[in-house]
Amino acid sequence: MNRAEYLSTPDVRSFIDWVTPRLCTEGAFTHHYRQAHNEWSCASIFDAYRKYSWHGGLQANQDTLDTLSRRLRTAFDARDSRAFIAAGSDVLRWGGVIARNGKTLSALGEDAVPIFQRAVNQLAPCGADTDHIAEVRLMNAGFTKIYALLIDDFPIYDGRVGAALGYLIRLHLQERGVTTVPRELRFPWGAAKGSQRGQTLKNRNPSSGGLVFPRLAANIRVHTRANIMAAWLLGELSALSRFGQLPAQRRLRALESALFMIGYEIPVG
Repeated sequence: MNRAEYLSTPDVRSFIDWVTPRLCTEGAFTHHYRQAHNEWSCASIFDAYRKYSWHGGLQANQDTLDTLSRRLRTAFDARDSRAFIAAGSDVLRWGGVIARNGKTLSALGEDAVPIFQRAVNQLAPCGADTDHIAEVRLMNAGFTKIYALLIDDFPIYDGRVGAALGYLIRLHLQERGVTTVPRELRFPWGAAKGSQRGQTLKNRNPSSGGLVFPRLAANIRVHTRANIMAAWLLGELSALSRFGQLPAQRRLRALESALFMIGYEIPVG
Protein backbone atom coordinates (compact mmCIF):
# COMPACT_ATOMS: atom_id res chain seq x y z
CA MET A 1 0.00 0.00 0.00
CA ASN A 2 1.32 3.44 -0.91
CA ARG A 3 0.47 6.89 0.43
CA ALA A 4 -2.33 7.69 -2.01
CA GLU A 5 -3.98 4.31 -1.46
CA TYR A 6 -3.75 4.64 2.31
CA LEU A 7 -5.16 8.15 2.52
CA SER A 8 -8.04 7.30 0.17
CA THR A 9 -9.20 4.39 2.34
CA PRO A 10 -12.74 5.18 3.65
CA ASP A 11 -11.84 4.36 7.26
CA VAL A 12 -8.80 6.65 7.15
CA ARG A 13 -10.75 9.48 5.52
CA SER A 14 -13.47 9.11 8.14
CA PHE A 15 -10.94 9.42 10.96
CA ILE A 16 -9.31 12.46 9.36
CA ASP A 17 -12.71 14.15 9.08
CA TRP A 18 -13.48 13.34 12.73
CA VAL A 19 -10.16 14.47 14.19
CA THR A 20 -9.76 17.67 12.13
CA PRO A 21 -11.97 19.90 14.32
CA ARG A 22 -10.27 18.47 17.39
CA LEU A 23 -6.87 19.66 16.25
CA CYS A 24 -7.35 23.27 17.26
CA THR A 25 -10.93 23.97 18.31
CA GLU A 26 -10.80 24.89 21.99
CA GLY A 27 -12.67 22.31 24.05
CA ALA A 28 -13.23 19.88 21.16
CA PHE A 29 -10.66 17.50 22.62
CA THR A 30 -9.70 17.65 26.28
CA HIS A 31 -7.22 15.47 28.12
CA HIS A 32 -5.53 15.54 31.50
CA TYR A 33 -3.35 13.50 33.85
CA ARG A 34 -0.95 13.93 36.74
CA GLN A 35 2.71 14.15 35.67
CA ALA A 36 5.13 13.84 38.59
CA HIS A 37 3.92 16.58 40.96
CA ASN A 38 2.02 18.59 38.37
CA GLU A 39 -1.34 18.37 36.67
CA TRP A 40 -1.15 18.47 32.89
CA SER A 41 -4.11 19.20 30.63
CA CYS A 42 -4.94 20.34 27.12
CA ALA A 43 -8.06 21.75 25.47
CA SER A 44 -7.15 20.67 21.92
CA ILE A 45 -4.44 18.71 20.17
CA PHE A 46 -2.66 21.94 19.23
CA ASP A 47 -2.84 22.98 22.87
CA ALA A 48 -1.03 19.74 23.76
CA TYR A 49 1.76 20.80 21.40
CA ARG A 50 1.99 24.24 23.03
CA LYS A 51 2.26 22.57 26.43
CA TYR A 52 5.11 20.22 25.50
CA SER A 53 7.15 19.90 28.68
CA TRP A 54 9.95 17.39 28.09
CA HIS A 55 13.65 17.88 27.30
CA GLY A 56 13.70 21.42 28.64
CA GLY A 57 10.52 22.57 26.93
CA LEU A 58 9.36 23.17 23.38
CA GLN A 59 12.05 25.55 22.09
CA ALA A 60 14.98 23.89 23.83
CA ASN A 61 13.94 20.52 22.49
CA GLN A 62 13.52 21.85 18.96
CA ASP A 63 16.97 23.45 19.06
CA THR A 64 18.50 20.17 20.19
CA LEU A 65 16.74 18.19 17.47
CA ASP A 66 17.77 20.69 14.79
CA THR A 67 21.42 20.29 15.80
CA LEU A 68 21.23 16.50 15.91
CA SER A 69 19.46 16.39 12.54
CA ARG A 70 22.14 18.53 10.89
CA ARG A 71 24.90 16.29 12.26
CA LEU A 72 23.16 13.13 11.11
CA ARG A 73 22.44 14.44 7.62
CA THR A 74 25.93 15.86 7.14
CA ALA A 75 27.54 12.53 8.04
CA PHE A 76 24.98 10.61 5.97
CA ASP A 77 25.52 12.75 2.86
CA ALA A 78 29.30 12.45 3.27
CA ARG A 79 28.96 8.67 3.74
CA ASP A 80 30.99 9.03 6.92
CA SER A 81 29.86 6.06 8.99
CA ARG A 82 32.01 6.94 11.99
CA ALA A 83 30.51 10.45 12.28
CA PHE A 84 27.05 9.02 11.58
CA ILE A 85 27.35 6.54 14.45
CA ALA A 86 28.53 9.32 16.77
CA ALA A 87 25.57 11.53 15.84
CA GLY A 88 23.14 8.61 15.99
CA SER A 89 24.42 7.67 19.44
CA ASP A 90 23.69 11.21 20.64
CA VAL A 91 20.16 10.90 19.24
CA LEU A 92 19.69 7.66 21.17
CA ARG A 93 21.12 9.33 24.29
CA TRP A 94 18.68 12.26 23.89
CA GLY A 95 15.84 9.78 23.65
CA GLY A 96 16.96 7.82 26.71
CA VAL A 97 17.43 4.62 24.68
CA ILE A 98 21.22 4.45 24.32
CA ALA A 99 21.59 1.45 26.66
CA ARG A 100 19.39 -0.76 24.51
CA ASN A 101 20.49 0.40 21.07
CA GLY A 102 23.95 1.96 21.33
CA LYS A 103 25.90 -1.28 20.91
CA THR A 104 23.77 -2.32 17.95
CA LEU A 105 24.45 0.96 16.19
CA SER A 106 28.18 0.95 16.96
CA ALA A 107 28.53 -2.65 15.73
CA LEU A 108 27.51 -1.56 12.22
CA GLY A 109 30.92 0.06 11.75
CA GLU A 110 31.64 1.13 8.17
CA ASP A 111 28.35 -0.44 7.04
CA ALA A 112 26.27 2.05 9.05
CA VAL A 113 25.57 4.57 6.28
CA PRO A 114 24.91 1.94 3.56
CA ILE A 115 22.50 0.08 5.86
CA PHE A 116 20.63 3.27 6.72
CA GLN A 117 20.66 4.39 3.08
CA ARG A 118 18.79 1.26 2.01
CA ALA A 119 16.29 1.79 4.82
CA VAL A 120 15.79 5.47 4.00
CA ASN A 121 15.00 4.55 0.39
CA GLN A 122 12.05 2.48 1.61
CA LEU A 123 10.91 4.74 4.46
CA ALA A 124 10.69 8.17 2.77
CA PRO A 125 6.91 8.83 2.95
CA CYS A 126 6.50 10.11 -0.61
CA GLY A 127 7.67 6.82 -2.12
CA ALA A 128 7.13 4.31 0.68
CA ASP A 129 5.09 1.16 0.19
CA THR A 130 4.16 -0.98 3.19
CA ASP A 131 4.56 -4.10 1.03
CA HIS A 132 8.21 -3.30 0.33
CA ILE A 133 10.12 -2.78 3.58
CA ALA A 134 12.59 -5.67 3.56
CA GLU A 135 15.61 -3.34 3.48
CA VAL A 136 14.69 -1.86 6.87
CA ARG A 137 16.92 -3.93 9.13
CA LEU A 138 16.74 -1.73 12.24
CA MET A 139 13.50 -0.37 13.68
CA ASN A 140 12.26 0.10 17.22
CA ALA A 141 11.43 2.96 19.60
CA GLY A 142 15.11 3.95 19.50
CA PHE A 143 15.95 3.77 15.81
CA THR A 144 12.74 5.53 14.80
CA LYS A 145 14.29 8.63 16.39
CA ILE A 146 17.28 8.45 14.06
CA TYR A 147 15.11 7.95 10.98
CA ALA A 148 12.86 10.84 12.03
CA LEU A 149 15.81 13.24 12.09
CA LEU A 150 17.20 11.86 8.85
CA ILE A 151 14.04 11.74 6.69
CA ASP A 152 11.76 14.68 5.91
CA ASP A 153 8.20 14.33 7.23
CA PHE A 154 8.91 11.09 9.08
CA PRO A 155 7.69 11.03 12.70
CA ILE A 156 9.17 9.42 15.77
CA TYR A 157 6.89 6.46 16.44
CA ASP A 158 7.23 5.26 20.01
CA GLY A 159 4.84 3.83 22.57
CA ARG A 160 3.44 7.20 23.60
CA VAL A 161 2.70 8.35 20.05
CA GLY A 162 1.09 4.98 19.35
CA ALA A 163 -0.98 5.21 22.53
CA ALA A 164 -2.25 8.69 21.65
CA LEU A 165 -3.13 7.70 18.08
CA GLY A 166 -4.94 4.62 19.35
CA TYR A 167 -6.86 6.64 21.93
CA LEU A 168 -8.06 9.16 19.36
CA ILE A 169 -9.03 6.36 16.99
CA ARG A 170 -10.87 4.58 19.82
CA LEU A 171 -12.90 7.70 20.58
CA HIS A 172 -13.71 8.07 16.89
CA LEU A 173 -14.80 4.44 16.47
CA GLN A 174 -16.85 4.46 19.68
CA GLU A 175 -18.67 7.56 18.50
CA ARG A 176 -19.48 5.80 15.22
CA GLY A 177 -20.54 2.60 16.97
CA VAL A 178 -17.83 0.56 15.25
CA THR A 179 -16.86 -2.57 17.21
CA THR A 180 -13.57 -3.59 15.56
CA VAL A 181 -10.50 -1.56 14.59
CA PRO A 182 -9.93 -1.32 10.81
CA ARG A 183 -6.54 -2.65 9.71
CA GLU A 184 -5.43 0.78 8.45
CA LEU A 185 -6.05 2.32 11.89
CA ARG A 186 -4.65 -0.49 14.05
CA PHE A 187 -1.67 1.43 15.44
CA PRO A 188 0.38 -0.42 18.08
CA TRP A 189 1.02 1.10 21.50
CA GLY A 190 3.88 0.70 23.96
CA ALA A 191 3.63 0.17 27.70
CA ALA A 192 5.16 2.61 30.16
CA LYS A 193 8.48 1.45 31.60
CA GLY A 194 9.41 1.39 35.28
CA SER A 195 7.39 2.99 38.03
CA GLN A 196 7.36 6.24 39.91
CA ARG A 197 7.95 5.68 43.63
CA GLY A 198 5.75 2.61 43.70
CA GLN A 199 2.89 4.18 41.77
CA THR A 200 0.90 2.14 39.26
CA LEU A 201 2.28 2.36 35.75
CA LYS A 202 0.58 4.88 33.49
CA ASN A 203 -1.95 3.27 31.16
CA ARG A 204 -1.05 3.46 27.49
CA ASN A 205 -3.29 0.70 26.17
CA PRO A 206 -6.09 2.29 24.11
CA SER A 207 -7.99 -0.99 23.65
CA SER A 208 -11.60 -1.21 24.79
CA GLY A 209 -13.88 -4.23 24.35
CA GLY A 210 -13.67 -5.38 20.75
CA LEU A 211 -11.57 -2.36 19.81
CA VAL A 212 -8.21 -4.04 20.24
CA PHE A 213 -4.91 -2.35 19.39
CA PRO A 214 -1.75 -4.51 19.30
CA ARG A 215 1.11 -3.97 21.69
CA LEU A 216 4.30 -2.62 20.15
CA ALA A 217 6.68 -5.57 20.28
CA ALA A 218 10.17 -6.29 18.97
CA ASN A 219 8.93 -6.84 15.43
CA ILE A 220 10.72 -4.80 12.80
CA ARG A 221 8.09 -5.21 10.09
CA VAL A 222 5.16 -4.29 12.37
CA HIS A 223 6.92 -1.22 13.74
CA THR A 224 8.09 -0.13 10.27
CA ARG A 225 4.62 -0.48 8.78
CA ALA A 226 3.09 1.52 11.65
CA ASN A 227 5.74 4.23 11.33
CA ILE A 228 5.09 4.62 7.60
CA MET A 229 1.31 4.79 8.08
CA ALA A 230 1.79 7.33 10.87
CA ALA A 231 3.97 9.41 8.53
CA TRP A 232 1.19 9.47 5.93
CA LEU A 233 -1.58 10.18 8.43
CA LEU A 234 0.26 12.84 10.45
CA GLY A 235 1.59 14.40 7.28
CA GLU A 236 -1.98 14.90 6.09
CA LEU A 237 -3.22 16.20 9.45
CA SER A 238 -0.25 18.49 10.06
CA ALA A 239 -1.18 20.60 7.03
CA LEU A 240 -4.54 21.45 8.58
CA SER A 241 -5.73 24.13 10.98
CA ARG A 242 -3.11 25.91 13.13
CA PHE A 243 -0.55 23.19 12.53
CA GLY A 244 -0.66 24.14 8.87
CA GLN A 245 0.25 27.73 9.78
CA LEU A 246 3.58 26.64 11.24
CA PRO A 247 6.73 26.57 9.05
CA ALA A 248 6.49 23.53 6.78
CA GLN A 249 9.51 21.82 8.34
CA ARG A 250 7.97 22.15 11.83
CA ARG A 251 4.41 20.94 11.23
CA LEU A 252 4.70 17.18 11.51
CA ARG A 253 7.15 17.39 14.43
CA ALA A 254 4.68 19.69 16.23
CA LEU A 255 1.83 17.21 15.81
CA GLU A 256 4.09 14.34 16.88
CA SER A 257 5.02 16.36 20.01
CA ALA A 258 1.34 16.84 20.82
CA LEU A 259 0.71 13.09 20.57
CA PHE A 260 3.78 12.42 22.71
CA MET A 261 2.26 14.55 25.46
CA ILE A 262 -1.22 13.06 25.14
CA GLY A 263 0.13 9.52 25.15
CA TYR A 264 1.88 9.84 28.50
CA GLU A 265 -1.31 8.47 30.06
CA ILE A 266 -4.68 7.71 28.53
CA PRO A 267 -7.99 6.62 30.11
CA VAL A 268 -8.58 2.91 30.50
CA GLY A 269 -11.14 1.74 27.97
